[in-house]
Amino acid sequence: MKKNILVAGGAGFIGSYLVDKLIALGNEVIIVDNLSTGKRENLNSAARFYELDIRDKENLRKVFVKHKIDYVIDEAAIINLNVMLEDVIEDVGVSVLGVINLLKCCVEFKVKKFIYASSVAVYGRPEKLPARETDELAPIYSYGIAKKCAEDYIKYFFEYHGLNYTILRYANVYGPRQTIRGTVGLITIFADRIMKGQPLIVYGQGVETRDYIYVDDAADITLKMLKIGDREIFNVGCGRGITVNEVFDCFSEAAEFPLKRENKPLRGGEIGNFYSDNTKLVNRFKITPKISIKKGVKKTLAYYKNL
Repeated sequence: MKKNILVAGGAGFIGSYLVDKLIALGNEVIIVDNLSTGKRENLNSAARFYELDIRDKENLRKVFVKHKIDYVIDEAAIINLNVMLEDVIEDVGVSVLGVINLLKCCVEFKVKKFIYASSVAVYGRPEKLPARETDELAPIYSYGIAKKCAEDYIKYFFEYHGLNYTILRYANVYGPRQTIRGTVGLITIFADRIMKGQPLIVYGQGVETRDYIYVDDAADITLKMLKIGDREIFNVGCGRGITVNEVFDCFSEAAEFPLKRENKPLRGGEIGNFYSDNTKLVNRFKITPKISIKKGVKKTLAYYKNL
């Protein structure tokens, strides 16, 4: 059935994929985005777009007054996992105050469900791997601290106002349309450097692991939560650790020519090895990512070549 769905951050990386898929399924989509990291070229012309910051509670409320919104998906965030580059005020503003504004509107206008794009950054440096949804949360970055706080407020709004929700802790989502911001987005950074003829920088020996998931998979999992996963938290990742060397090898195969590699010392402040446990999604709903790291890297590099 056709629904009215508001996507906060719908001009951004993951948000724009969600908008495209929702419209293709016949839904009415309302986008709220301040275009700080989102791009006009990502906007789907079939969506209603409001250039608006979710921290602007008065104008945000006007959107809810104008449209009978059934579901809200919040993809609005600014990620920069580097302590020296993080903006604490911005993190709190978008990922805490902005989320609270959305939650209050959801309660007032009786939205059926709030789907929140959280992050595995809430785990910090886990004592054991893979990180599970029930593990202690000890974020080490401002971004992760703000995401954890937002999760707590979402549960608060359920407890005291009955607002239905699903929280999705995204791993390292990558793919076409991803914006390079600071040191975030290894796969996009590698693709960009290849197209510029620059060497691929590998810190340390390249054995550090991360959990990568292709953007189409992340978007598809998110959309499934419109009907399932009520009042639940799920990790959204591939479920295994992928080394930097493995990513480099995938690019070497996709590029079909020798790549330049430059090794540098490990940087301070990194979380070390990380990957999340996705068996809750797999066991509960039989949901698994479809795009392998090899195929995802190939698709991402092809996108940059076509640009």
